[in-house]
Amino acid sequence: MQLQSKIKWLLLIFLIPAFITPVIFLKRYSILYHYYLWQLNHTGHGSEMMTLTENIESIAPYIVPALLETYSDINAPAKGRHGAAIGLISADKEKAENLFIQFLENEDEEILGSAIFELKVARSEKAYKKILNFRDHPNPEVRSQVASYLGRVKNEQSIKTLENILRNDTDEGVRLSAYFSLQELGKIPKK
Repeated sequence: MQLQSKIKWLLLIFLIPAFITPVIFLKRYSILYHYYLWQLNHTGHGSEMMTLTENIESIAPYIVPALLETYSDINAPAKGRHGAAIGLISADKEKAENLFIQFLENEDEEILGSAIFELKVARSEKAYKKILNFRDHPNPEVRSQVASYLGRVKNEQSIKTLENILRNDTDEGVRLSAYFSLQELGKIPKK
């Protein structure tokens, strides 16, 4: 009886890893993503955050559904949503742009500003006219994101809008964003 018991234990010892190993192998990207996401949400800014975002970007093609789910969760931490956005831009830019454009309809000003920022990072002009309509938004953070976005779109409309923001916006931070965008577009010399 004791020999049978030992054989059962030996079989369990060998069979459990035999079943667990393939599961881990198949889910490795998902496991890595959630680990990176957890770290990203619990870290400060700077080089560690950049490294974690790059790690997410490196596995992005394998986890697009998870990235879409993270970015779509408006209750998710901002760092995690941004990390997911960077991964999406890398893995499927068109899908990312379409998702960010949907969030331009969101009434939450932080979500709206984030969507404009992500479209800027993606260098997308798909929602240019829609973003231009937010130039007079009551929230200065949203207007600042608009000014920053316009610095990536070199055309007369962007330049005129940025010059108008620089002259007339009541918020110093928004005017500063317009100033830096005009520098990016080569309309103000860099010092």
